Amino acid sequence: MSPRTKLLLIIFVMASPLFASYLTYYFWRPTHSVNYGELLPTKPLPLEQLQSIDSENIEAVKGKWVLLTVDSGRCDTSCRDKLYLIRQIRTAQGKHMDRVARALVVDDNTKPTAEVMKDYTGTVVLKGNPQLLSQLPTDGSLHDHVFLIDPLGNLVLRYPLNPNPKKMIKDLTRLLSVSNLG
Repeated sequence: MSPRTKLLLIIFVMASPLFASYLTYYFWRPTHSVNYGELLPTKPLPLEQLQSIDSENIEAVKGKWVLLTVDSGRCDTSCRDKLYLIRQIRTAQGKHMDRVARALVVDDNTKPTAEVMKDYTGTVVLKGNPQLLSQLPTDGSLHDHVFLIDPLGNLVLRYPLNPNPKKMIKDLTRLLSVSNLG
């Protein structure tokens, strides 16, 4: 083999990772993702405008990962199911559950009864600010989704009506393990 051929072969071998990375970055798009929830465009929510519907401390949701659901203050069966779901998902985080807060945003300014909320102690009940509610992306009704908000106040994920709890737990566990926030 001539020295010139050897040199060209060495250059080709050394440059091939560069070309492969270029092709992969610009022309190959993954067909699926590992997260279960729908990944939302990064968009900060005006959490500072939220007010508690009673004397609860709004600071309980600031600086934490927040599982947020929107529903009526009358809290029918589907509302209770969502509150139960987010309570169980938070509990499933084990040692990291203190990094996760739960919030119910009521969109009708009706305060949930004490009887309803006794089973969901620790859930912060907030008034539904129309500006905030309009910024939550939805397919249909806001009541059909559970949202995940990061400690910086950005929307991260949206879960559908009747989500798979195991997959939600897996999403949140993954986020908490790789994030130092919250």
